[in-house]
Amino acid sequence: MNVSKTLYVSSEPIQVSWIPVPQWCKDDFVGVLYTEVSDQSPCDYFDYEFLQRNQSNTFWYMTNLCRSLDFRYYSRQPKCTGNYTLIAKSPIVQPNNYNEPTHIHIA
Repeated sequence: MNVSKTLYVSSEPIQVSWIPVPQWCKDDFVGVLYTEVSDQSPCDYFDYEFLQRNQSNTFWYMTNLCRSLDFRYYSRQPKCTGNYTLIAKSPIVQPNNYNEPTHIHIA
């Protein structure tokens, strides 16, 4: 998996791309996970997108979550049954400014 940038600013798009797998499954998805989440925990994502046959990229508009993230492609190959398997993992993506104010604060 590739990402268009490894440092991002809130509301800036990040393009995530990969080579489509030959044995695609209707349950294949790309999830956004914190880097400390194990590769064996596909359901610990905080956002995801189901994929279409031959899809090779998607865009994410990130909000500064003040943590390192990565994108992971999971599939239930080869017969769309059983547990998910990690197919690909992106480089680590980090917010450009961990201290960027992104929420309303009352002083």
